[in-house]
Amino acid sequence: MGDEIDKNSQRANMSTDTYQEWAHVLELGGGSASSLTTATKTLSNVITDAGNGGASAAEKLNSIGLSYEQIAELSPEEQFEAVVYALADMEEGSERTAAAQDLLGRAGMDLIPTLNSGKEAIEDMRAEAHDLGLVLSEDTLNASVAFNDSLTTLKGAVTGIAGNLMGELMPGLQGVTDGLVGFVSGSMSAEEATTMMSEGVQSLLETVTTMLTEGIPMLLEMAVQLFMAIVDALPTVTTALAEALPNIITTIITSLVGAIPDILEGAVATLMAIVDAIPVIIVSLVEALPEIINTVLNALFDSISLLFDAATTFLMAIVEAIP
Repeated sequence: MGDEIDKNSQRANMSTDTYQEWAHVLELGGGSASSLTTATKTLSNVITDAGNGGASAAEKLNSIGLSYEQIAELSPEEQFEAVVYALADMEEGSERTAAAQDLLGRAGMDLIPTLNSGKEAIEDMRAEAHDLGLVLSEDTLNASVAFNDSLTTLKGAVTGIAGNLMGELMPGLQGVTDGLVGFVSGSMSAEEATTMMSEGVQSLLETVTTMLTEGIPMLLEMAVQLFMAIVDALPTVTTALAEALPNIITTIITSLVGAIPDILEGAVATLMAIVDAIPVIIVSLVEALPEIINTVLNALFDSISLLFDAATTFLMAIVEAIP
């Protein structure tokens, strides 16, 4: 994500902060941040044409109340801002829609719903991107770019290792495959095919053995270097953690203390709800009590005959068992 923001902001000739602000504005209007690159390119072409004496390009700028002289002195992101705000100040209608499309391309069309809100609302949207934490800092973006570059390098290294590995194993695999194909097709006798496949397997085993012999020391060296790097980093990490720990503890305690009124309020509300429900529960219980008693008594009465029969059977068994 950070790497994409960094690269797209460069393509749009904007700072990363400004790019993320306008990306938020476009997305709120149902558009896409990807259209910003096209928008700034389209606007740059119009300004360049106007500077070269193009009457049509100059007219496009004049249609929103701007001149080439006014806008040429601005940076690309300031030019984009000036055009958007000028469009926002225009009355809704086909003229503004046409001007937005002429000057900004697809992004101009994406901005139409937002333009209807006015310049002040657009400024609020840009500020909202910061308030919501949607604008990543330069340090965060740089870290993301560096991490993405490392992943790309690692992917390339792994791909290269895999390619070299297949290159080393290919002769042995080829021998096994050729022997099997020759036997199945009948172009080789069983003895010839077996010999070729055996040589292929032997080549594979020798290659794998060589790789392991050469690779294990390298892996061990890498493991040692990684371990030493972790050991070297421990003091720094420990110091940073020790410095951050008071702030973390303070934040947790402050949050807990701040939450105590809400917790107490919730507990009191729950208790009051239980107290309020007690009369209802008692009334329901009193109303149901006769039915409960009747059910229990009926169950007892129904069980008496069964108990009597069981007792009689038990006594008869005892009598019959007496010699």
